[in-house]
Amino acid sequence: MRAIACAACAAGATITLAACSSSHGSSQPQRIQATSARAVTIGSGRTAAGQPFSVIAQRSSDSASAECAINVAVRVGPTTNGGEGSSSASTNCVSPSHYSPQQSVNCSAGLLTVQAQALPQARTVRLVMSNRREIASPAWRVPADLGGPIGVYYQVVRGPSPIPVSLRELDSKGRTIAVLKLPPVVECTANPLKYLPGGIVRLVHSRVPHGPSFTIVGERYRFLGRVYVDEKAELSDMGSTSTGSVVWSESNSNNPSKERLFVAHTSEGCEPHPFELVYGLLSTTKDTVLARLAGRLEALHRVAVPPQLHTSGMLVYGAFSTLPTELVVHDARGRTVFTEDRGKLAELERQQCKRGVTGTVHVFSASGTVHRSR
Repeated sequence: MRAIACAACAAGATITLAACSSSHGSSQPQRIQATSARAVTIGSGRTAAGQPFSVIAQRSSDSASAECAINVAVRVGPTTNGGEGSSSASTNCVSPSHYSPQQSVNCSAGLLTVQAQALPQARTVRLVMSNRREIASPAWRVPADLGGPIGVYYQVVRGPSPIPVSLRELDSKGRTIAVLKLPPVVECTANPLKYLPGGIVRLVHSRVPHGPSFTIVGERYRFLGRVYVDEKAELSDMGSTSTGSVVWSESNSNNPSKERLFVAHTSEGCEPHPFELVYGLLSTTKDTVLARLAGRLEALHRVAVPPQLHTSGMLVYGAFSTLPTELVVHDARGRTVFTEDRGKLAELERQQCKRGVTGTVHVFSASGTVHRSR
């Protein structure tokens, strides 16, 4: 999950999810009459937030995947004549031989969705809220003929508070057999992203040589209880705009050993010729970032970050009609402290342009840089 999203299942495999019942929700067991070759509804009900849903399980078509033995989906919304809901809430994969709770809390439109894989012995799951209230739900079981036994949990509550804190799994005698701590998700409202005062600033407006114009903006906002600084590049060509961004969270500012590294965030395109925009925050302002273009090094431009964004460092950027094959960081003494080989990426971009893959493609470096908030 990116943030907060359920992992999509590969090769048709899925995960079982649990139904809900409480003073605000109910569930009805379904009689299972099906072979393992097709999808089976193993339960249906209504969440604590009032949504009707159904839980569907199917044996995975990927017989070689021991970790994804069972395909499970939760469909949310009124069922049609064909038995399918109006939308699919989640799909995942599970296996009795590779048990992992995979507990998660996701925020969407002011609703908090809680999911987990339950133990096969679990018969009831109690969702513990931050106000100590508990919501009891049955743990749905995938039967042996579908690849089980294995249990699953699914519940939806309304945000922003109280928030889900933990899950307690109970056996048939009401004994606690497992307790799962849930990640805290706060400020889950219908519109959880809130820009902070002075939090949208235009940092750069320029043009790629013989190419489109572009703008780099800085944004500072609060999202689900955390403050983020977002650098966003917008490429404009014949009235169209394409956007790529890098987001930094102040919760990731505790690793000074990585402060010197520079992460390149890029936007690329093919019209009227292959080009690339490289940008990012440089934590150590005395360092210099250079791009290797046809064997020579060219320094990226430097722009001071205004204080209202509350982040240290300096924005550096470069707009190139020749695709860079390497990025290099020099310290104040001219020593190389970081390099990133981009030769294969540059060749891939050229091949895409030759094949007529036009428009803007966004590629993000996998290197890890930390930018410290003030």
